[in-house]
Amino acid sequence: MKAWVTRLWEEGRQLPPWRHGGIYPVLGEVSFCEATSPEMRRNLHQVHVFDYRHGPSKIDMLPPLLDAKLVSMSGDILSFSGLETSMGKTTAQTWRVVLYREGEPNV
Repeated sequence: MKAWVTRLWEEGRQLPPWRHGGIYPVLGEVSFCEATSPEMRRNLHQVHVFDYRHGPSKIDMLPPLLDAKLVSMSGDILSFSGLETSMGKTTAQTWRVVLYREGEPNV
């Protein structure tokens, strides 16, 4: 599903709500699946944001969210929480996902 994704944590710390407006969301193809994670060495739920402009090439626009859980859903807005591994460091992360609708203003 094509959606705007905003990361709500930075370096393992939750960003205060007043900082959310200054974070630029990423527009991509969101995929929620169960797959083997080389980092965790087991099967787990993962959320990916793929670059929709490259078709089936599956280029991640953000580090995948590992051991992901859908924590809330209301209308066109979903929240996923999990772990993110970047540059060898694993930290907590929450994504705010807003479904994309053609012709509507950006998030």
